[in-house]
Amino acid sequence: MNASGRIAAGLVLCALVLGAGRIEACSVPVFRYALERWPPAPYELYVFHRGPLEGDARKVADWISTCAAGIDVVSNVESLLVDLDGKPDAAVLDLWGKQTQATLPWMVLKYPGFYQFPGQVWSGPLTAANAKALLDSPARREIGKRILSGHTAVWVLLEGGDRARDDAAAGLVGAELLKMKAALKVSELLPEDLMEGMEEDAPDVKVDFSLLRLSRKDPAERVLVEMLLGSEAGLRGSDEPIVFPVFGQGRALCSLVGKGISTENLNDIGQFLVGPCSCIVKDQNPGIDLLMSADWTALPEGRWVKPPELPPLTGIPDLAPKTTTPQRDSGPVGWRWLSWGQHGSLGRGVLAVGVLALVVVLVATVLIKRRRRSEET
Repeated sequence: MNASGRIAAGLVLCALVLGAGRIEACSVPVFRYALERWPPAPYELYVFHRGPLEGDARKVADWISTCAAGIDVVSNVESLLVDLDGKPDAAVLDLWGKQTQATLPWMVLKYPGFYQFPGQVWSGPLTAANAKALLDSPARREIGKRILSGHTAVWVLLEGGDRARDDAAAGLVGAELLKMKAALKVSELLPEDLMEGMEEDAPDVKVDFSLLRLSRKDPAERVLVEMLLGSEAGLRGSDEPIVFPVFGQGRALCSLVGKGISTENLNDIGQFLVGPCSCIVKDQNPGIDLLMSADWTALPEGRWVKPPELPPLTGIPDLAPKTTTPQRDSGPVGWRWLSWGQHGSLGRGVLAVGVLALVVVLVATVLIKRRRRSEET
């Protein structure tokens, strides 16, 4: 499926699911609800070693743990210490066996387990410099700063390396963002969707987009570049410019590659971001969380979106895969959020959304096929 088809299918699915009813949707725009109520999933950082960690290695591992716990900086990462002398389980040993030229202690960064992406994001020695580069970078810091200052989304342009093509893509995106900023409007916020005390004084939600260019060759951004290129199949083999709209708490919505960076696709995404939000099914929305270090609770206007009323969670089995060997460094409870997709049916509301999603997929498929036929004729 081409870029336009992927965007159409994904956003048609989301638009119908989000608008399915008052139980699943609210008047708060997607970008704002995501910023307040969608905590990012934790990346898995495996630290391989033999015997107790000592000296600088222990200090670096401890620092990563404080970041995961939100003590030094707030990072959506979960550190798993793996003592290779302690009989790791088969899956962990398999991950270690895939490392080449590894010197202990050694770090391997993987996407959040929920996404079930094969492979890894990055690997390298356990050093202070590498640990800092994993959790933070100038570009990620700038993205967080802009979103927290009120930007609807930051459109990250990952340059392909051809100056002419990169400049053309940047020019098209920049011009279209200005048009969308002026044309797109947020729907009126309904009192029942706001926190108590704000019903009579609804906040003024503005639409604001910005562009951030990112070089694939920037050594300070090597982890972010790998994270983005691994977010969808086929991106690593492309030398074209790629655009990733990032919103909420550092969530990359999708990718637009080469000719897929079009006025139509940009507008479809912009309309989705400012459209009404699904309040309880984050995992059924498109996108992938990025590993960032940002205090997303530090909102200038504070929180004003009413939390969703979740069904009872008692009696739900823990279906997440477990390993006995890795020691999970203590992290904040908030990072270990309950995944609707992983834990089966959580009541009739979620079941209804799932059935609706299947119907929508069929509808989207028909629409795309019709579109292709019209393009061929």
